Amino acid sequence: MILNPNKPLFITGTDTDIGKTFVSSILIAGLGWNYFKPIQSGNPSDLSWIQSHLPEAKTTPSLYHFSEPKSPNQAAEIDGVKINYSSIISKTPRLRTLVEGAGGLMVPICDDKTFLNYAIDIEAQIIVVASSKLGTLNHSILTALALKNTQANFLGFVLNGPSHPENKRDIELYSKAKVIAEVPNLDNYDIKNKLGSNDRQLKQLFKTYFCLKYPKDKDSEIMILNNKIINNNIPNNMPYITKQLLPKEIS
Repeated sequence: MILNPNKPLFITGTDTDIGKTFVSSILIAGLGWNYFKPIQSGNPSDLSWIQSHLPEAKTTPSLYHFSEPKSPNQAAEIDGVKINYSSIISKTPRLRTLVEGAGGLMVPICDDKTFLNYAIDIEAQIIVVASSKLGTLNHSILTALALKNTQANFLGFVLNGPSHPENKRDIELYSKAKVIAEVPNLDNYDIKNKLGSNDRQLKQLFKTYFCLKYPKDKDSEIMILNNKIINNNIPNNMPYITKQLLPKEIS
């Protein structure tokens, strides 16, 4: 997996409450990128969760915040608001920004636009958060098929929950997509109680589940591939070469 800092990283899921914000927080802590959720439905907001656990994180306020925890099109209708899709596209920050969607890729935003349309229109790099548990195969494989039928830049899956090697194997086999990382669920007692408001735990989770080492030179060209960072060994056919992707040190 190669990350391009000039294009947003879009985090979506196979369902609601699947762990998108938790995985986003780990990536934000490790990468040091900006966090943006364009549309928030209901309270408490995912932005407030990020800010409480990563008080030093860069964040961009949501463009829409609706009262009811429903899909954006339904929540907007309840609040009597018309969503301006073109405005969302133009106001989405691109540089070193992680964008979190709502629900899954096919959730409607407005009219005939879904979050899949949005991810493609902002030219995002896409990561899908999926459960590691029973029932994930159908949801994960169908999501991958929806992405592969478009020109979307699909990087792969992050599995959230207890280790389930057979599900990881079958998701990769039938979706033809990589599982980038497997992270324990936030409901895990140790993680939930150690997390607090200290971003050190989230940085450690990034270090543990997304990479094994960091480049000594902050200007190194690096790539994240199957939980490893490989310096200066980027194939010529790879379209994006990332400079200064990560902070020099994470401690």
